[in-house]
Amino acid sequence: MESPSRLELALRGPLAAVAQLEQRTRALALVSAHRRTQTARRVAELERDLARVALVVRALAELALERGLFTDAQLRRKFDEADLADGVFDAALDPKLVAPKPARGGTARRSSKSKPKGKRTTR
Repeated sequence: MESPSRLELALRGPLAAVAQLEQRTRALALVSAHRRTQTARRVAELERDLARVALVVRALAELALERGLFTDAQLRRKFDEADLADGVFDAALDPKLVAPKPARGGTARRSSKSKPKGKRTTR
């Protein structure tokens, strides 16, 4: 068995580093492929959910129009008003502003959190 040449001895460290890098690159490629698959799946779920929401909104709007709860012009005005709620007329709404404000004189929505139990006072 021949002893390794000076070149082979000199390249041992760098070749081992290259092998490690190749192994890490393969592992990262697998992780990346998995993330792409998960992202594509999540996008498909969100698109399906959005399609369902759009269907419900359309059905409700058509039903309300048929029953005379409001006119098409009123619906369009309200749509434009809601569109401008975030300051931009772009047929979209900032997600932070999706929940409508209570009507004047109306009651605010109750929180889903339960109130802490304690002594009740009577008036």
